[in-house]
Amino acid sequence: MNIPPRIAILEEYVKKEGGKLFSSLESKNCIVFCKETGREFVRKAKIIALAEAMYRLKSPYALEIFGIQEKNEKAYLLMERILQGSLEQLIKSGKNQYNYISEEKIWDIAAQISITLNHFHMNSIYHKGLRPCSIYLSSAGFAKLDEFVVLQKANSMDVSSPYSGSIAAYQCPELINGQRCTNKADMFSFGAILFEIGEQHLPFESTTIEDLNEKILTAKHRPFERITSPRLQKLITQLLHKLPKKRPSASDLLQWPEIKSSAERMKQQAAKKFEEDSEIEEQI
Repeated sequence: MNIPPRIAILEEYVKKEGGKLFSSLESKNCIVFCKETGREFVRKAKIIALAEAMYRLKSPYALEIFGIQEKNEKAYLLMERILQGSLEQLIKSGKNQYNYISEEKIWDIAAQISITLNHFHMNSIYHKGLRPCSIYLSSAGFAKLDEFVVLQKANSMDVSSPYSGSIAAYQCPELINGQRCTNKADMFSFGAILFEIGEQHLPFESTTIEDLNEKILTAKHRPFERITSPRLQKLITQLLHKLPKKRPSASDLLQWPEIKSSAERMKQQAAKKFEEDSEIEEQI
């Protein structure tokens, strides 16, 4: 993978999240994150393979991979970074400041993520590791995804072992059961994320991975307390259905009046911002 000249020469911007942020010398609007993979061979090889797949993908709906550098047995990913931060940072900020995210904002977030998931699912690609830290809300009116667990055809056979760690709380029942996963795995994770945004805690929680998996498989999600909109409650409940075929698709969600309205409004805002930015560049 070749690194474009405009990215090859960088100046350090700030250290962050176990890596470094750089700004391109060509454009101050281009922020690049240098992510270190570590020396462990299997993990490094997996990350590099996935980065190369994302590089070939060239999708505006995923964080752009500019290149990979290998040095001293480590690999360094040069990738796009959105300074507004990830959805995880937005959720943490709300919790720390007791600043609850409004339901109107949740509908906007749902619209951004629906647009992005629909794009990938229509192209037979699913994420299978969707969680707040892998979602970035952009000024373009749609979300950008990072940290794909798999770039794979949604209609292909894919049987995986259950996850552990923080990602486990967002995994779907079929993954826990070692069953075939499709794009509907993303929709379950999407439901867990929307629940967490509104309620500021996860729909299924436990101190042990075994009990957490059991709750995801058999229990009803925790009751709604802060989310009061019946429509939003209905949406999240459908996304968290135990059966994949009962969950709505991203395409289905784009037909919901609230999401459709939010998507159209953000599209207009993005177009207006693009025009304003273009005028500023012309003046410069």
